[in-house]
Amino acid sequence: MRKPFLLSLLVALLTTLSTHAYDFQSGDLYYNITSDTTVEVTYQVYNSSNYQGLTTATIPATVTYNGTTYSVTSIGNEAFFLCSSLTSITLPNSVTSIGNYAFRDCSSLTSITLPNSVTSIGEWAFGECYSLTSITIPNSVTSIGAWVFAYCSSLTSVIWNAKKCAGWRYYESAPFYDISANITSFTFGEEVETIPSGLCSGMSSLTSITLPNSVTSIEDYAFRNCSSLTSITIGNSVTSIGYWAFENCSSLTKTNYTGDLASWCAISFSGVGSNPTFYSHNLYINDVEVKDLVTFPETVTSIGGYAFSGCTSITSLNIPNSVTSIGREAFSSCSSLTSITLPNSVTSIGNYAFRGCTSLPVEDNLRYADTYLVEAVDKSLSTYTIKTGTKWIGDDAFSYCDSLTSITLPNSVTSIGELAFVWCSSLADIYCYAITPPVCDVSSDPDFFLGVSKHCYIHVPAGTIRDYQMAVGWRDFYHFYEISELPDGAPTDQVGVTVTGNYATFSWPVNPTASSYTLTITKDGEVFCTLIFNNMGQLVGMAFAPARNGEQSTNQDDAQSTAYGFSFVVTNLDANSHYTYTFTVNGADNEVIETYSGAFDTTEETALSETEQANKPSRKILRNGQVLILRNGVAYDMMGQTL
Repeated sequence: MRKPFLLSLLVALLTTLSTHAYDFQSGDLYYNITSDTTVEVTYQVYNSSNYQGLTTATIPATVTYNGTTYSVTSIGNEAFFLCSSLTSITLPNSVTSIGNYAFRDCSSLTSITLPNSVTSIGEWAFGECYSLTSITIPNSVTSIGAWVFAYCSSLTSVIWNAKKCAGWRYYESAPFYDISANITSFTFGEEVETIPSGLCSGMSSLTSITLPNSVTSIEDYAFRNCSSLTSITIGNSVTSIGYWAFENCSSLTKTNYTGDLASWCAISFSGVGSNPTFYSHNLYINDVEVKDLVTFPETVTSIGGYAFSGCTSITSLNIPNSVTSIGREAFSSCSSLTSITLPNSVTSIGNYAFRGCTSLPVEDNLRYADTYLVEAVDKSLSTYTIKTGTKWIGDDAFSYCDSLTSITLPNSVTSIGELAFVWCSSLADIYCYAITPPVCDVSSDPDFFLGVSKHCYIHVPAGTIRDYQMAVGWRDFYHFYEISELPDGAPTDQVGVTVTGNYATFSWPVNPTASSYTLTITKDGEVFCTLIFNNMGQLVGMAFAPARNGEQSTNQDDAQSTAYGFSFVVTNLDANSHYTYTFTVNGADNEVIETYSGAFDTTEETALSETEQANKPSRKILRNGQVLILRNGVAYDMMGQTL
């Protein structure tokens, strides 16, 4: 008969445990013991309106229970949640943390003083405290949760003394969700070192902000959408500015940096829109507008990414020899920039360094910043030879030039920016005269020539095919050919010949009135071969000495276009022999317009390597009076039948 009594007792105990979450009560407050020496203030009943009728509260530094004195070190999670009658509360210096939702929806709370002992404040700690008008964050705080002051609609003034602080998500208005536009006064203390991510984001009522000299970093989104902010002074202690830190600060017309130009160049800018100059307003260095600082001092060794992005007042730049690198988008959107001098000391230029510099001069449909090719202004280009001296081809320079069929790069080119030739879908020939393959920036896409046929012919200097086949970006192509420049000092209006072993490379200029070109090579008074090319460099006729039974062959179907005109390689000449040649330029009626003649000597025989053979998909040969196609060592007739 005792079972009903025991069951009733168990139910009573469970009910007590589920409704009372505190360890003891002292005065009006409830506490949980957190260690042998510490306690936290907590609620009486979970998920209920606690402390109803309590209007003011003073939290003691210590409390005694069962003969033990405890230090009060925290305000627990939800401790005063929904205490709508509470108007003010005083916290002792013993409190180090304020838990999640600790004072949420204390709708009558007008003031609270946080002691310098507090190091962390939980999420929503003061959310929906609708009567709270001001708050001071002490310098001891190092961590704050998200939405700390969400919906505190009367909060207009904030004093921020925290040196370094983290904890909330850095998207817009995280600490001051839904009320950031209400804040008209935001003051930073003299010991603040970091402006945390998104701290003042969306504070559209702020017109001015003063950053103390102690600040070293401005993090991501820090002042994003502060649309009424007209000016800001950044101290010389600042070393980094994060992503979109001043994005959409549309009224910001002046940024004054209190350091020198070299120190500004050294600031680490993290991304598009991260720096205050991005929105086309004037940058000042110690109250001197940057446009008046045309010449950089020799103390500048590098110009950081985004350093002058959007500085529309800059018209010209003189970069000193001390500078070795220019960062990503360093001068992007400098729309008034008309000239810039880049010294040979610059060995690295970041992506989009001069993007949007629309006032730079256009040369033959291309826009250059000294030795930097910015962009192809005319996207309908069909062929183009980049001017000698160009070092860098910028990002997106020829992107979507879908009419471009041939491009020639001089030997001065050392690097090609990301997406430089993306979707040049008609590109069939790339002539690159650089001995060392230009570095291809594949940071945005490993397929550097995205949209370009991998059957595009790559023409490179003699002896460099293997290097190009191994180089990032270039190695994705299937067909590589050797080209030869004219001999050093040879005028471009003459025919030149370069001998490698028993190969002879002939180069000649384009004659706009020519209908064809004829090359005749003679040895010991006997015609060795005669080759006829049309005015496009295509091989349209050839004949060999009968004594050789037509076994001589050429290793290319047609002459190749070069920066000088055309180039053609005659192979399988006799080693250690003396030859003469005659080259004629023929008009429309086969009259001879010009004639060139000369002589050359071959040396030891040069064999085609297996790699070279594999990279020459086909070649014509004349055997026993019949024209054949030789592909990978197999001969085919003109009908494609194997012989």
